[in-house]
Amino acid sequence: MKKSGIVLLLGRPNVGKSTLLNTIIGQKVSITSPKSQTTRAPLKALYEDERGQLLFIDTPGVFLKAQDRLSKTINRRTLGAVEEDYDVALYMVDQTRARNFEEGRVAGIARTITKPKILVINKMDVAEPNHYAEYRYLEDEIPEVYKISALKIKHIKPLLDGIFAKVNRPYPLVPPEDVSYPGLTLNSKQFIEEIIREKIYLFTPTSFAILANLTDAA
Repeated sequence: MKKSGIVLLLGRPNVGKSTLLNTIIGQKVSITSPKSQTTRAPLKALYEDERGQLLFIDTPGVFLKAQDRLSKTINRRTLGAVEEDYDVALYMVDQTRARNFEEGRVAGIARTITKPKILVINKMDVAEPNHYAEYRYLEDEIPEVYKISALKIKHIKPLLDGIFAKVNRPYPLVPPEDVSYPGLTLNSKQFIEEIIREKIYLFTPTSFAILANLTDAA
């Protein structure tokens, strides 16, 4: 019997949440770039296979110190998403980056979540730098752990198996007539705007990329 569930993606900036979502969905639904403010608001996208539906909520990365208006807004949106309705939380870390106080803040938020949690350790395909040992303590707090590479599409199937094992909402969660391309949050015009913003981040100097922040910072 098919079933459904809602899955929250949580982590500090640039751990690969949006890349993981794009990999799972099989197409770009969330833009990606090295810039830490690329994802600015929770974005919903639907995955479906023979087992049922998973509605993923990709949250912006949590900043340690939000000193500007845009960063404060991003943090507020993420904290708001943590308080919303979902069935499973994926706490994602990047083992190529050293654990710091920002990671500590995200871990603190994860500890407040009483719903089922899964620890996802990303970029396990990268040999150096390697800070995996710094995250071993999280495996004591969150026993269910998946070591993946979102970019190289490694060990994604076991992760999906683990998620489906934890959800049990009626199917369908989202009726076919309510599913829009490419995600459930953005319409076609908004998605095109997001793609343009992604290209600005990727192919222009930082001074020009700042222009892409003006709307959200206003």
